[in-house]
Amino acid sequence: MDNSKRIDVFETRDYSKFKKLVGNRDVTNKRVAIIKESIKRVGYISNPIKCNENMEVIDGQGRLEALKQLELPVEYTIEKGLGINECRAMNLKPTAWTINDFIKSYAEYGVESYIRILKLQEKYGFSASVLYAITKRNFSNGRSPQDNYRNGTLIVTDEEYENSKETCEYLVRFIDVQKKIGGKKDLFFESIAFVSNLKGVDKERLYYSITQNVSEINPASKSEYLLRDISNCYNKEKKKKN
Repeated sequence: MDNSKRIDVFETRDYSKFKKLVGNRDVTNKRVAIIKESIKRVGYISNPIKCNENMEVIDGQGRLEALKQLELPVEYTIEKGLGINECRAMNLKPTAWTINDFIKSYAEYGVESYIRILKLQEKYGFSASVLYAITKRNFSNGRSPQDNYRNGTLIVTDEEYENSKETCEYLVRFIDVQKKIGGKKDLFFESIAFVSNLKGVDKERLYYSITQNVSEINPASKSEYLLRDISNCYNKEKKKKN
């Protein structure tokens, strides 16, 4: 029998020996509560926490916290050489890590482009989809470019970041307007960002035309309809002025 690949399973109640891996996602109370409820209902099914040689948790943060709160022993394995890349790879399924988890992970690990996206998120509150559209001038009809975020290939230059801040400052003025209109929030902000950055568009007139004609903009689910309504409002005010 070949024991060279055997992985030993250890057990402990010393929860303090485990460390958070830099770049790993945060453990939410909701996630821990679900695990705790499952353990209480059907018992703990053996599923060891995966650690590296530094006792950083690669897989199983939620289970660890649930077991800690229930004061139950923790089963764990130690596999040398595992790090943030393996941690991300174990969580590539959409039901595992969210886009925001990946953004925060890369940002925490020092990837400058993701630090910039995270700063924009925290300051302005827009989604990953809207921020991608703003920074890259790539308006994708409300669809988030998940692969770019997940695999770490997103590039946001300093110039794109500065321009994005200016656009975000403009978009926050429309938050209350969007609530009145309804519909797909991301689609609305992407559409406003797209129109406001078109050559020759007067941003103040655009803002005024939207706020004065809110009832004429339908909560559309497709960009072409929303852009049509925005265009009609803008041109309506333009004709009035002329």
